[in-house]
Amino acid sequence: MRNKGSKQVTHQTINGSVAITRKVYWSSQTGMVAPADHWLGIDKNRYSPGLREMVCRLSLNEAFVPASKNLKRLVQVTLSSSAIRGIVSAQANWRRQTERSEHYKGMLVATETINTMS
Repeated sequence: MRNKGSKQVTHQTINGSVAITRKVYWSSQTGMVAPADHWLGIDKNRYSPGLREMVCRLSLNEAFVPASKNLKRLVQVTLSSSAIRGIVSAQANWRRQTERSEHYKGMLVATETINTMS
């Protein structure tokens, strides 16, 4: 992998927007890679894991418009109702893919075994 230098990126977090400068690498097999993004959980999403969780929790019992208003009121982060809908949809898709993976199936078997032992 070739070092392509440092690049700045801005992500939304539960504490507002955060701009970070990180090293970026490139190879013909993987394209551009920023290891720090993966470590922070923001490699495939511009929203932090904490903000995604907050949005999903707020959307559990209410529509996306009230969730947007409550997000602004609770943590002073402004996201449109359509952005919230997109985050919730993406997290649901990720969850479905995870549940279908072999790793998750192994975890499920282990959990069922523990539950039957108690």
